[in-house]
Amino acid sequence: MVMIRSAAAAIPALAPSGAIPPQITGVSAHLLSADPTKIRLEWLTDKPTSTYVQYGVTPAMGFQQRMSTLSTSHSLNLSNLEPSTNYYYRIVSTDNRGNSSAYGGGRFSTAPPTIVRSNKCTTSSVKYHSDNVVKPEIVLATDLSKYFKSAPSITGRATDNVAIARVEYSLNGGLDWQAVPGVLSGSPTTNFSFTPVLSSDGNYPLLVRAIDTSGNLSVTAGGTVVIDRLAPSVGVAVLTQGHQSLTPSINGQYQVSAGLDYDIALSAVGGPTSITIDVVAGSTVVTAIGLAPDKAGLWRGV
Repeated sequence: MVMIRSAAAAIPALAPSGAIPPQITGVSAHLLSADPTKIRLEWLTDKPTSTYVQYGVTPAMGFQQRMSTLSTSHSLNLSNLEPSTNYYYRIVSTDNRGNSSAYGGGRFSTAPPTIVRSNKCTTSSVKYHSDNVVKPEIVLATDLSKYFKSAPSITGRATDNVAIARVEYSLNGGLDWQAVPGVLSGSPTTNFSFTPVLSSDGNYPLLVRAIDTSGNLSVTAGGTVVIDRLAPSVGVAVLTQGHQSLTPSINGQYQVSAGLDYDIALSAVGGPTSITIDVVAGSTVVTAIGLAPDKAGLWRGV
């Protein structure tokens, strides 16, 4: 019999399995063709859930769509949106036991309209140049190799052979995107600058993409914005074997059987760059398990 002990902090007990809320992951927002009034939201849950989405042009939302069918893979089209507009959205998923989880703080931007002129009249609609397949170029100037005490200003330049339509950024590895304000739409070259809202310590995977008026896009190779004000601290942890969750002792230790695989997941704050779990037999450390961050912000290992 061996025990697993956290090297950073005690691990609290879990709620009964029937009271565990669903986990929402893989949230993304996609343009539907060239239509500036439509967006598709997609996400996954770890158990079958019904769901509803709140959305609007302010954090107060104001609109809602509901899907009552239980599923683990979700897709919802939002229509009648305003072109060139930033929207807020919130996803709430509920399992058949009434346990709910919410994904909040999501944002997306609708496509911009292009002014199409003729000899007879002037109308406003989206016009994509289908014969142009050249992707725009985008370069970041901000050095992301260091740690920051506060959110840094992200600067760069986007260029295109025809015209840049917009520049967007993501702080969760591309799960959702926000429009960069002040971008000169319709110009072949635009410099951009933005300061993301980062209120807590952590590692934020940054992507920036440029989209031209033909719908071609390019994405930066990626980087991580590390906000480090506080010392790292481990929070709630989960240890499972198959579908069964284990309960720790009062001093935060788990008793496990040798030869079996156990999934470990825990949360952390303070911008940790690595987390290690010690496996001990008696008072001797027999092995150390390194955890890695996932896209949902949890640290996981086996």
